[in-house]
Amino acid sequence: MSAIKRAMNRFPEMLLRSPLHGLMKNTLLITFTGRKSGKTYTTPIVYLCAGEELLMTTDSPWWKNLHGGAPVILRIRGEEYPALGEAITDEVEVARVLERMLDEHPGYGKHVGLEPGERADLARIEELARGRVVIRARPAGTEGAAANPLK
Repeated sequence: MSAIKRAMNRFPEMLLRSPLHGLMKNTLLITFTGRKSGKTYTTPIVYLCAGEELLMTTDSPWWKNLHGGAPVILRIRGEEYPALGEAITDEVEVARVLERMLDEHPGYGKHVGLEPGERADLARIEELARGRVVIRARPAGTEGAAANPLK
């Protein structure tokens, strides 16, 4: 991750760790381990709920750390949950999730290249999805409401 992106992520990360985390209600912190470096990384990312899992999209290369599945920690609404994170590269699935993300979080368009007020048709969504991946995270213990951030 570039120094500029790291610096830009610092404020949302600090906010999401504070009592004011509710100001960013559709954003979580995902913490993962670098597959080559062994270092721990944390990045803020917009998410949506899909049944017992959380879905996110990114075009940043950090997703490669989740290729094939990897343990992650999700900080959601001020609480941390262990989860299994997985990168999905299927273009159809990426476009489907991106379309849903834009529907549920219209402001997300600025993160994927939409102009303010621009509505994306299917062709535009497919174009925007190129080079992106879906991150699917399944929180551990989703069978109980107390351990499940989705309840």
